[in-house]
Amino acid sequence: MALTAAAAKIIARIEAKILDKINDAQTNGGTFLQQVPTVTIGGMPVAARVGGLGGGLSSLSGALSTVTAAVQAAGDIAALVQNPMSLVEGAVGSAISAVSGQASAIAGQLTGGQLSQISGAISGISSTLSTFQAHTSNLSGLSSAVGDAFPDFNKIKDLGQTITAFGNETKDSFVANTASALFSDTKLNDVKDTLNAQVLSKMDLIKRLDANTPAGQTAIANYVTEITNLLNSSNTIMDTIVTTDTHNFNESSNNLNASITVNSLAEDFADANSVSYTLLNRVGKDSTISAFNTAITSSTET
Repeated sequence: MALTAAAAKIIARIEAKILDKINDAQTNGGTFLQQVPTVTIGGMPVAARVGGLGGGLSSLSGALSTVTAAVQAAGDIAALVQNPMSLVEGAVGSAISAVSGQASAIAGQLTGGQLSQISGAISGISSTLSTFQAHTSNLSGLSSAVGDAFPDFNKIKDLGQTITAFGNETKDSFVANTASALFSDTKLNDVKDTLNAQVLSKMDLIKRLDANTPAGQTAIANYVTEITNLLNSSNTIMDTIVTTDTHNFNESSNNLNASITVNSLAEDFADANSVSYTLLNRVGKDSTISAFNTAITSSTET
């Protein structure tokens, strides 16, 4: 996410305050990460934990040399990460394939409309699984999402670091809200079990019915409806996870932009010689001016 000059200014001030606290803690015997000096590994500056690595910066660089080589060879961090959902995603994929095969096996028992109904539901859940797999691959850092509105590892990392610095969210809640797909093992296992235990069993019952009798036709029609509903509900479970992650990511981005805007205005308002000070005193709501004054006073005392 591109930051405006004002946003960068605010973030720089936040970082300065954090560094002040780090230096204070370090002076009192702490082991915080010292920001200067740093060593560059793979093009990125890396700080050393004082007293925590024995050999300092050279020890850190040496300890990470194998990992650094893997990143250099791959060209990105994909060599360092894995998709924790890959196994359960594969199990769901196998279950979908089994359902598709069974649908072909009972095709002779179905009308054209019934077969089309089931085939459409299978196609839908298969497509949604592919979308889900791409989503978790992006979240894991194995691939990158196209477009600013879609979350991936780097976007979530960068946005999360900034938004938690503003105090809008905790790191755990931010990850849980924007990358919930990485923790949805139980939900996907439920999808797999629904396909294997319920959908396949109903298809097997269809195979045993006599489609040439009114009773058989009625039972088949009922099973087709039940199967379609199960497939669609399973589809919705996976689709909702991806949609929710994406929505929450964009909401967090909007919240960050709002925080940056407010902080920037407050910083400008703190300068009585600025145009913003004069303008805001005229157009600002009483509650806004009060909040700005309180924040400025609190920051000055701190």
